[in-house]
Amino acid sequence: MMNNQDLFGIVMVRPSNRLTLKHESHWLRLANSRDLWYAGDGAFQPWTVGFPGRPSNGSNALARVYDVNVDYAVNPRTLITAYWGYAFGGDVIRRIYLQSNRGSFGFLELNVRF
Repeated sequence: MMNNQDLFGIVMVRPSNRLTLKHESHWLRLANSRDLWYAGDGAFQPWTVGFPGRPSNGSNALARVYDVNVDYAVNPRTLITAYWGYAFGGDVIRRIYLQSNRGSFGFLELNVRF
């Protein structure tokens, strides 16, 4: 979407040919404090047919997001990826989700090329 701003930094290190570590920090905000916070999958959701918006209530602070990604190449055809991210909701999110404005997400992935 074009109504948000993402100030971010990335640190990536490769201690060996097989191991890559990456950390990202994002500071997300709406471009205008009178705008809506949009979500959705566009035309893939037949019940919304687009991007529904939530009011910003006069703030433009969306969230701070921090994540860590680890890639390990077992061999030239096999890659294991671990990811974990954590978000602290800003004023826009805090006013919508009153009980908790924080969340985390992670996954472990195995990629094998045949």
